[in-house]
Amino acid sequence: MCVGLTQQLLTENPLLRVGIVTPYNAQASLIHAMLLDCDLAHEVRVATVHRFQGEERQAIIFDCVDAPPFGWVGQFLRGGSPAEESTRLLNVAVTRAQQQLYLVGDTGYLERKLPPQALLRYILQRIRNEGTVLDGSRLVGVAIDNQRAWRWVSEADFAQMLQQDLREAMRGRGSVTVMEPLLHRDDGEALALLLLNLLRAGVEVNILHAESVGLHERATALHKAGARLTPLRLPQGRQEYQDWCVFIGRQAVWWGSVVMPYRGAAFLRVASRATMNELQFLRRPRSGA
Repeated sequence: MCVGLTQQLLTENPLLRVGIVTPYNAQASLIHAMLLDCDLAHEVRVATVHRFQGEERQAIIFDCVDAPPFGWVGQFLRGGSPAEESTRLLNVAVTRAQQQLYLVGDTGYLERKLPPQALLRYILQRIRNEGTVLDGSRLVGVAIDNQRAWRWVSEADFAQMLQQDLREAMRGRGSVTVMEPLLHRDDGEALALLLLNLLRAGVEVNILHAESVGLHERATALHKAGARLTPLRLPQGRQEYQDWCVFIGRQAVWWGSVVMPYRGAAFLRVASRATMNELQFLRRPRSGA
């Protein structure tokens, strides 16, 4: 949505200086990668609130990020007291705009979840009273229709399309990173065989796994064949990862989630020419991270 809005603003005024601010490093990295795909990264500054301090732009897009299926909003957005660091940082974020301020978020969700005294609740109310509320789906369509960089994929098509991407990686001698739970799936045997062939072809294979959970035998076999294992700490209260990711060099990112089906789709494929940091991408949001 931030990318679509940026495209629209720069189409209307190519000289407009645009900045995108977000609470989380992982979101800033993802938006930057998508801007690279749209050839806009050199025109737009994307950063966390901490890194944007002291800078200004004519137009600022503030990406709230927090939305369903999460049951709460992060501490960064909840601040209301002037004494709170989160309140000060949110004030910094919205005052970076010299002329135009855009907030990107699920307003219904935020209004339900934010505390009564939250500064962001007050800002949303001011926008409703004095600004304009836009339909975000129209902005998403701009980026998708223009770039074809993102695609929702059904469960039935996932295995075939992923395997095609992995075969492309074999030709490019790049690197592949997968989350270990993917090897647990019914089609995990075929994926494990393809990863084994990648190793034999000289492709670097990295398997991300929860450090507190035992490895599947397929992951163990791949490790013996030369795959690298990288342990990840599970988010507090989780017994397993609910997201499945595959990073294929600088070519594509696959993301799937058991908690976020979208119109029957189980996975999102993002074509990306950007250098993605897998561990940063997967890190759970923390205020100011």
